[in-house]
This record gives sequence, C-alpha cells and structure tokens, in this order.
Amino acid sequence: MWGAVSWEKTPGGRDTHDPDVSKQSRPTLGMPILIDMKKKAGVDQWEGQVYNAKDGQFYSSTIKPISADQMGDQGCVLGFLCGGET
Repeated sequence: MWGAVSWEKTPGGRDTHDPDVSKQSRPTLGMPILIDMKKKAGVDQWEGQVYNAKDGQFYSSTIKPISADQMGDQGCVLGFLCGGET
C-alpha cells in the first residue's frame, strides 16, 4: 500500500527539506508519504516507511484503522523514539 498527500491546509507547499536537491521544489500535494506498506499477518495493520517532509527523512512506520474514516500512523527512530498522527 502507498499513501500520498491529498489535501493541504495551506495550498502550495513544497518539499524544501528533501535531501535530494532536485526534489526540493516538488509540490507536497500528491507527494508519496506512506511507502511500500505491507500487510502484517494476522492483524489489521501495515508496516513500511513514512516520509516526513518537515525534516526530509524516512522512518519505520505502522498504520492501522482507528475508525471507519480514520487511520493511525506511528513512526519510530531507533525503535523507541516514536510519534504518530491520526
């Protein structure tokens, strides 16, 4: 599964923190952020990578449904520094 930015609170965002200089002017709208998420056996969740446009880094991530219209995302660095969004 892949996920991309489909809405921006403030339109016109750019991927200015991407370490690849050639991508720093690309629009954030439509940009892939959930990368190669694979279904985890036996549970309703997927694991892969999430791209954080705020720092231009990729993090290990798990996503799972929270309700009929919401997904939860949790990413971690070093296996214990974690954060997430709904």
